[in-house]
Amino acid sequence: MLLIVLLSVQYTTLVVVRYDTIKGTVHYFFTALTFFNLLLYHGVVSNRVAHPIVDIVKPVVAVASVVLMTGFCGLILLFHDIKHNHTYWTICCYMEILALLLLGTLDILDIYVLGLSIQQ
Repeated sequence: MLLIVLLSVQYTTLVVVRYDTIKGTVHYFFTALTFFNLLLYHGVVSNRVAHPIVDIVKPVVAVASVVLMTGFCGLILLFHDIKHNHTYWTICCYMEILALLLLGTLDILDIYVLGLSIQQ
């Protein structure tokens, strides 16, 4: 299951990175697919070592990331010419960046728990 999810992430990321050739709805679809595949991966990866702080922080970080990415998507869909509205465009960019940083935080938490399990 993990192998299929990670291979899917690799493929969808390649589509997202090719923004110069793949734009519009397809780009947004593959961005969402990449994001949700990474969330699925972090949901499937279980903590082999119970850690009271990580067990609380990991779901909170994941939910915060989803909320921010949903807000980003909502702004993109709400304003067709969002790049011309500098305030909403700035908010939109910050929401996307923060959502991705929180998604990356899930990697750090998983690596931390892996390190704890190796030590034991």
